Amino acid sequence: MKIIKKIEWSFSSNVYLVEIKGIEYILKHYDDDNEVITEKEFSKELSKHNIESLSFFEYENLKTNEILLEYIENSKTLWDNFSESNCKKWGEITKKIHEIKFDSCFKYGDNGEKIEMIWSDYLAAKLERAFRKAKENNNYGFSENEIEKIKEYLNPLLKIKLKEFSLIHGDFHSGNILIKNDQLIVFDKNPEIFTGDFLLDLAIEIIDIPNGALIHADNPEYASDKKHLNSFIKGYDYNFLDNPNLNKYIMLIAFGRLYTPFSENYKDIIYNLLKK
Repeated sequence: MKIIKKIEWSFSSNVYLVEIKGIEYILKHYDDDNEVITEKEFSKELSKHNIESLSFFEYENLKTNEILLEYIENSKTLWDNFSESNCKKWGEITKKIHEIKFDSCFKYGDNGEKIEMIWSDYLAAKLERAFRKAKENNNYGFSENEIEKIKEYLNPLLKIKLKEFSLIHGDFHSGNILIKNDQLIVFDKNPEIFTGDFLLDLAIEIIDIPNGALIHADNPEYASDKKHLNSFIKGYDYNFLDNPNLNKYIMLIAFGRLYTPFSENYKDIIYNLLKK
């Protein structure tokens, strides 16, 4: 295996373009084995339900925390290619994924075993991590009073009891969607959870197109956000904006990711949600 270059866009794993016997592939190196298992199981579920996914390849020298994926030359992500058409497709794919149902909430362990979980416990762990990160980063400039208001805003999430469990991506932002011949391909599944509340995915998606729904910006870069969101909702075929828990999830995602390099509008989103 020859490493051609490191792919710089990855935030949570090391990704390389490699060559094996004259063919180029993507090699992903994770911290934990369960991330490989989760990615493969997610891809299997997508394939079973006729949803396009990346192909996996076997290679004798792969480590247990590595996967080899098909390489799409000159591939682009939805992140840099927002359009009404693509956002409608995004909504359609999201709906198909969320229509895949399971009997319980679970994730995969390092040995491929299903680990049963309680959804509210999963959210409690995300909340604990979010506020720990905030403390490590001087509360991102929020006052102690504002931090308490954010906690109060998020606490109702711990009372959510799900009646059904959808397949969810868990990190369904536009950078995790490749465009191949006008088709959208989902990848990079979050290993923290496999099934749960579909609203979590929708919250992550809306944050990518916030103007008009979560912020009000004059920046021309966000001028088409409202059209893109409407196209997404049209594709999803359900106006989830009125769901009372949606904004709670949006707050959780925005506050929990303020330490990442993708949080440009997140503080504005948080302040606007606190005003509602």
